[in-house]
Amino acid sequence: MNPTVIRRYGGFGVDSNNDKKANPWDVEDAIYSTANYLNANGGASGNYQKAVFAYNHATWYVSRVMEFMNSYSSGSVEAVSIKGGSAKGSAAIERAIQMGSSIVGKSPYVWGGGRNQSDIAARKFDCSSYVRWAYSSAGVDLGPVSATTTDTLIKRGKVVKASEMKRGDVIFFDTYKINGHVAIYLGDGKFLNDSSSQGVSIGDLNNTYWKAKFNGNVRRVA
Repeated sequence: MNPTVIRRYGGFGVDSNNDKKANPWDVEDAIYSTANYLNANGGASGNYQKAVFAYNHATWYVSRVMEFMNSYSSGSVEAVSIKGGSAKGSAAIERAIQMGSSIVGKSPYVWGGGRNQSDIAARKFDCSSYVRWAYSSAGVDLGPVSATTTDTLIKRGKVVKASEMKRGDVIFFDTYKINGHVAIYLGDGKFLNDSSSQGVSIGDLNNTYWKAKFNGNVRRVA
């Protein structure tokens, strides 16, 4: 269970709750460790069937898991947390930012993208689907894959004053419409976003364009 020993010998156990143990009997650690294993065995490249088969060499099992995945990604089922609510706190925020940051400069903007599993695997997002994906990767449910937009995100979480926004808050801009663009605030005036001009990138609220477009709408979702 020692994370240092696990890394030394190439294991897959993850200490997801920072208790200094990668405990297979802890639900959170088990979920993250499984995801880590799947990622290393095909998941990172989008070959989910290969990853699941590596986990369990049974074709019926692979088919069953893929059915569940397709149901979830299509938005036909509702995701609920094992704790009865969405993930919360700094751990979820940092995980979402870590995932979002992992594709900075690697994911071009696609209008309407990110609303099916094929797009997600190819990292094809627009601004709202990108924010949903980053937080979903951290266990925070911001809405169904196929139907999350800036119009739905503005109704999520807790309203926060712009003067009190913190790292991880979701912020909005008036671009082609009111609340037409959304991003994840990083602190120090910086934010993660998927813009039509630069794709997934880090923006700056002090930039003339973004400063004029930021409308002060802020939501705390984790």
